[in-house]
Amino acid sequence: MRKRSALRPDTTVAPAGEPHREVYVREIPTCCIRSLKEAVLGTVQDRRSLALGCSCGREWWITSSLDERVLERFVTHGGPRVNGGFGDGPSAA
Repeated sequence: MRKRSALRPDTTVAPAGEPHREVYVREIPTCCIRSLKEAVLGTVQDRRSLALGCSCGREWWITSSLDERVLERFVTHGGPRVNGGFGDGPSAA
């Protein structure tokens, strides 16, 4: 059976520490997409990574994915749609 190399385009990422800046993976720089692909399709890791690091110096959080290969490699962080779309959490009333 052939190993798929294409990633699902519905994966979303955000710059590390900035979940409100969430974008689809196809919108990040090409070098970062390449790093994600290498991380997902590379050798098996002992544990999931907290963030995707790229050689350009950017660091991304995976905020959402339906691709099982991405979910096996990375911890997902809440994006802007978490908690009903109110950002980092419920506000104190």
